[in-house]
Amino acid sequence: MLNERFLSQKDACLLSRLAEAMLRLRDVKFNFADRLVEFLSGAILLPETSTRDDFVRLNTVVTYRAVGSAKREYLAIVCPQDADEVLARVSVLSPLAMTMLGRVVGSIVEIGLPFGRVQYVEIVDVAPIDSRHGIIEETAKTVSSMRLPDLPTAGI
Repeated sequence: MLNERFLSQKDACLLSRLAEAMLRLRDVKFNFADRLVEFLSGAILLPETSTRDDFVRLNTVVTYRAVGSAKREYLAIVCPQDADEVLARVSVLSPLAMTMLGRVVGSIVEIGLPFGRVQYVEIVDVAPIDSRHGIIEETAKTVSSMRLPDLPTAGI
């Protein structure tokens, strides 16, 4: 089945707790609890003894590419409190992460973009954050080494 999405026991536990906490929130502009509950109810829950590791899950680095492009991009999918733009650590609640979560390597997913546009991306590889740490670290070094223009300091 093309739309199969897998979920480990550990991720199911974390995401269900997150959804429960979000459902208790009131008067928030955006509440993603419904999306989490929908995902949890439709995912294939793997047994705790499963050694399957070819699908996108929490705390993994996902290598992906836009369909029709050879350029590979990387991002780490993490819990919301661990998200960090500089380190390319994306919250599981982001549209990109929610679309990729549970998908197997080789899947092509549709990413919703602003103004009703869509982009199709292929999931090329999935690895635990620790084993791909160098890639995320390299992204952080690149961003932190960018030189900002000198600003006038007169009158400060």
